[in-house]
Amino acid sequence: MTQDEMTSRELELRERVQLADRAKALIVTWENRIEAEELILALNEVERLVRTVTDPICDATNKAHKTSTAWRARWLEPILTAREHLRHGCAMVRKQLETVEIDSPKAEGITYRDNWSFEWIDKTGKVCSQPDLDVIPLAYHSVNEVAIRATVRTLKDKAVIPGIRVFNERKPVETRTAKTLRINGNGD
Repeated sequence: MTQDEMTSRELELRERVQLADRAKALIVTWENRIEAEELILALNEVERLVRTVTDPICDATNKAHKTSTAWRARWLEPILTAREHLRHGCAMVRKQLETVEIDSPKAEGITYRDNWSFEWIDKTGKVCSQPDLDVIPLAYHSVNEVAIRATVRTLKDKAVIPGIRVFNERKPVETRTAKTLRINGNGD
């Protein structure tokens, strides 16, 4: 359909749609019921005209949407599958590291505490000194480090926030036994 045909059809539709305003304003009585029935027939005709003009456009747009969605899914599927494969592999390696004992001599009275933290990363996953606001979700944009830190401390390695790398900094913490030994002078 050409632009001129669309414009003339649109003008025709506008004129006919004014029937709807007239019909809505009509209070049907016994005396004007024939006029109301004629308006119903006219509105049926306007509906057919609107559908005749718009259905091909809607159908073409719907077909284009379905085609582009299928195309997107076809190209995204291997990417999403590969990413999930890597995430699973990383999780398995982390789990293995958690179960392996650290090969360092344990000082008496020293233990380790988890200290989950984060650092900024860009779209490629490289660590950067400033937050990349194109990567970080709007919910964290202020950048609300308190909210990010709370999420990281709560979810630990399960925390996934785009633009942020979550990691654990194990820090030595003095145990009560070590404190007691130090205070009593027996910690030599």
